[in-house]
Formats: sequence, structure tokens, C-alpha cells
Amino acid sequence: MKRYFIGIIIVLITLYYFISSAATSIIGKIDGMTCIECQEKLIKAFKEKLGENTDVQVIVSWKDGVGSVTFPRSAKVDEEIFKKIVEESGFKISQIKKSKTNIEELTDVQRLLNKI
Repeated sequence: MKRYFIGIIIVLITLYYFISSAATSIIGKIDGMTCIECQEKLIKAFKEKLGENTDVQVIVSWKDGVGSVTFPRSAKVDEEIFKKIVEESGFKISQIKKSKTNIEELTDVQRLLNKI
């Protein structure tokens, strides 16, 4: 019985480790993008500033006026960095939110922004 509880504790600790090291996302409503070149400019800026070869995933849609950056929780990215990159690229943020969700598609960005 003692081994059973020790096993459960080990499983819970392991699960906690994986959950706590999961991804975090920052999403924003971005004003001023008018074309695909704007979208590509912002994606390039995110990748240059956050590192092109990192585990950072960038989603930007000029048509929807949204963007997101998903990164490991161990990364040093916050809303201010996100906002700074957007503004230095010539655009404005009208909404911004941090989420403990791994965003993989544009629909995830739209859904989370609608919760703001």
C-alpha cells in the first residue's frame, strides 16, 4: 500500500512538472495592418526579436487584425515586449491578453480575444 501512494505521488509530481512547463501565449488585437505585406512585416519582427530558431510560434492575420505569440513558460516574453514589437513595426495594440493556452490556429486567437 505504501508503494502505491509513493507511485501516485511520483505521477502527480511528474504531471505538475509537465503542466508548469507548458506553453504561454500572448494575443492581441492589432490595428493598422492593411495587407499581406503588413502581416509578413510583423511576423518577421516577432521572429527577429524573439529568436527565429526558438520554440516561439507566431500567428498574425492582417484580415482579422490579430496576432499571437506562443512560447515556453521559461521564455522571458511578456505583454510589454509583445506591445513594443507591434508598435516598433508601425502598428497599434487595442487589446492584449496573456493566456496559459497553446495557440496553434487563428481560430484560437479569435476565440480568446472574444473573451476579453
